[in-house]
Amino acid sequence: MRLKMPNNCCCVPGCSKRGGHTFPSDKALSRAWVIAIRRDGSDHKMWAPNHNSVVCKSHFTPEDYKAVNKLSGIFLFDD
Repeated sequence: MRLKMPNNCCCVPGCSKRGGHTFPSDKALSRAWVIAIRRDGSDHKMWAPNHNSVVCKSHFTPEDYKAVNKLSGIFLFDD
């Protein structure tokens, strides 16, 4: 799965870096990302990302990436 790297602020609490990976379109994987970043929504409901929400590369490990290709971009594991 190829994920775009927009220039929005990272949505992880306490992080102010710009740019990052958009949330996956797969609902189960997107939910796993939301749980992993531990961000609370209003009224203590689970926060939900929108089309502008990104997680910067600082929150991923090298093991999270399956390939780096200078021509086509960075790819993340699907699972």
